[in-house]
Amino acid sequence: MNRGLLLALGLMAVAANASEWTPVFADDGTGDWEQNWFLEGNKAWVTNGADGMTYSAGPVLKENASHAVLWTKRVFSGDVKIEYDYTRLDANLDAGVNILYIQATGLGTDEWPTDIFQSTEKRWEPWMKSYFLHMNALHVSYATDGRYVAARRYPAAELKKFQKETMFDPKYSDIDLFKPGETWHITAIKENGWLRFVAERNGERHEFKWELCQFPPVNEGRIGLRHMWTRCSRYQNFKVYEKARKPNVLTIILDDAGWKDLGYMGGDIATPAIDRYAKQGIRLNRFYTYSTCTPTRAAFFTGQAPSRSGIVYPIQHDDHYGIPAAADTLPEVFRRNGYKTALIGKWHLGVQPELAPRAHGFDYHYGLRGGWFDQYTRENPETGYDWWRNDGVAPKEEGHTTDLLTADAIRYLKGAGNDPFFLCLSYTAPHVPIQVDPKWAAPYEGKYETQTRVGYAGMMAQLDDSIGRVMETLEKRGLLENTLVVLFSDNGPSSPGKKWYIPDDFHETNFYGNDGVYGDVGPLRGWKAFPYDGGVRTPAFLYWKGRLQADAWDQPVIVQDLYPTILSLAGLEGASEGRDFLHAADPETFYWRTPKNLALRHGDWKLVVYNASPFEPDLKIELFDMEKDVSESNNLAQSHPEKTEELLALLKREFRKDATPHVNQKLLEREGK
Repeated sequence: MNRGLLLALGLMAVAANASEWTPVFADDGTGDWEQNWFLEGNKAWVTNGADGMTYSAGPVLKENASHAVLWTKRVFSGDVKIEYDYTRLDANLDAGVNILYIQATGLGTDEWPTDIFQSTEKRWEPWMKSYFLHMNALHVSYATDGRYVAARRYPAAELKKFQKETMFDPKYSDIDLFKPGETWHITAIKENGWLRFVAERNGERHEFKWELCQFPPVNEGRIGLRHMWTRCSRYQNFKVYEKARKPNVLTIILDDAGWKDLGYMGGDIATPAIDRYAKQGIRLNRFYTYSTCTPTRAAFFTGQAPSRSGIVYPIQHDDHYGIPAAADTLPEVFRRNGYKTALIGKWHLGVQPELAPRAHGFDYHYGLRGGWFDQYTRENPETGYDWWRNDGVAPKEEGHTTDLLTADAIRYLKGAGNDPFFLCLSYTAPHVPIQVDPKWAAPYEGKYETQTRVGYAGMMAQLDDSIGRVMETLEKRGLLENTLVVLFSDNGPSSPGKKWYIPDDFHETNFYGNDGVYGDVGPLRGWKAFPYDGGVRTPAFLYWKGRLQADAWDQPVIVQDLYPTILSLAGLEGASEGRDFLHAADPETFYWRTPKNLALRHGDWKLVVYNASPFEPDLKIELFDMEKDVSESNNLAQSHPEKTEELLALLKREFRKDATPHVNQKLLEREGK
């Protein structure tokens, strides 16, 4: 069994057993309770010991300040099963009640946000007496002074008569259970429209159940342990399970980030948030893209080499082509399998409506259709305003594009509900123009020779903070364990020097210049738009908490390989020229084509061909041994003629598979190509 299969074995089991319970939370009670819980209550306390977690509310009977709730930090979605061992420790049988809250949230108003954690102060005195009126939750009361077991549905603010109108039928009375010192194993299951509460001890079993259709459903939220007044209890072996769900997929695309522009790659720009997840994931140390934006994005979304559909160069505003209508794109595959699909950010695969994101499988798009613009005005000097929400032009907004995209992604994740999603968060940074709030660039002032590089570093720092906040949102919503995250840069950084297409006087806000070094390619040769590794080799990793083992993946991977790999991890299938690299053999050949250049990597050897008319006698040919010469500085074409001919034959074979390329000749002439 190969290493990739071992890495993904657990994922296949999940996909094959979607009806089984999957453990997602466990706390035996002996460790630090604050790792998994947060406590609300003026007078409550929690301690951990070898015998479990002891938790008590305040000592005064019928005093609001003596209420307490212990909430999970994690949010749970869909059907859930909760198990724990419960021991009542206080001796007073006439004092208060224990309550289990299931999937609790706030009402979702400004005063009571959906995330209960955001309004913790509202559940202390003087608010404690009425906090339950402002929640959405299921609730089971047990170990009560009235000797009953009952279930309720919050909220009650609109229902007026709390006790009657939120009580599920039946209420179980005369229940002589949960005496002091007795340890009961509790199981609560919310599944298929029913809520069951089971108490077991020494072969004795009691089951209570309610049909949930009596009230609107509860599908997502935290689990809480509420103690009213003097209740003191011990909890052990607390576990939560969810039904195996279709995994979510979040892809994050950086725009023109260099191979060494992330901290974990050895770069000198601090990216602690990205580094954290990269180091816990599968780091693709030899990840290849194409040398410019459009071809890489076409390869990613279609799973095909972009030249197969004639895409060999960035699409311009006056071009009228993009991903072929017949292509089965990644978002189309996900949507066909019940996923919500969204692109937040850059598209650059066609600007006309019939070529735009929603024509290729995305339910939702917020961002730009073109390749670049002013990071603050969203205007391009040739095309004008390029900011869209779905099929319409979006209103003008203030702020840096990175901040707007991040805010929309967080909003999307918070509102995703229970449906699985495929979200592509495609940033416009650190692509030119180099614009960023000085607070992000300040740590790098004086560190580099040019302000362009200072601003570039600031853009990377801002990106890192943004991605950290997106990941934090996944974690707070309990989605991290069920979300595959893929991050990569679309190509290498722009070459040093002035960019002819950026007017000197066009960008007014926080502009760090248009000349000098941009990104860092480390020992690699070349930049964006070059066929060398500096233009086509970028940082990339896969992360899935608890599902993918941390690993340094040194086998070569190309961007279209992500198409089948992502689908395989999600338990889906789609036609692709790429390969599921976690399970397939190492690749034989990678092929690149631009209007002027061709390149091919076969094993450890790479061939680069320069000429506008390929395969003419005066071709400039370079051959490199990539295992020994990562900088592509030693041309071996003359000394290894047989290897050169072997790779040239493979190059011709790949070339013949291509469609007639779409090339903007005006642009090529302007660039002097």
